[in-house]
Amino acid sequence: MKRLNKSFHFSGWVIILLLIVTSCGVSENEALQTLKNVVQDAKEMTPPQPNETTKPLTFYKPETFEITEEDEYNVILEEQGHLFILYSNPLGDEQKQPEHANEFFSDTLSFAENEGSAQIKIIVTKEDEESYLITVEKGPIKMTNRTDDRSHLSRNAQYMLEIMASASPSSKEKSS
Repeated sequence: MKRLNKSFHFSGWVIILLLIVTSCGVSENEALQTLKNVVQDAKEMTPPQPNETTKPLTFYKPETFEITEEDEYNVILEEQGHLFILYSNPLGDEQKQPEHANEFFSDTLSFAENEGSAQIKIIVTKEDEESYLITVEKGPIKMTNRTDDRSHLSRNAQYMLEIMASASPSSKEKSS
């Protein structure tokens, strides 16, 4: 009888634990609403001072981020296993987008920087049931991140908006 009670007791805890874990998930609507709030808050944000200069860009790098790779146009950053790709296309001109781009990006959340100089756009693309691609653009400078967890959407977007608000082309000499 004691053996039956122990196995039932263990099974009961497993079921309760599974219910807690599955009920703690963030719904897509909640994640997107939180993301919209982050974007709205970013309108009021004072851009952080750049603290990192690489070959292609000068930008603010949060303390928890590490630069894992850098080349002439790209900087790969990592934060707790999440990869962020920051890159510059010096030949890019956002004014020359094809007309159909406006239709494709019709649901894009966008806002202007405090200084009114450059437009920052955030584009979130749902790749599959749990995978999202976040792209933040400011002129020829872009940053991307892929997340498989909806609960990371707003946190990653907030980091990206902070970094992009401070990002500008670097004047650092390019080494051969």
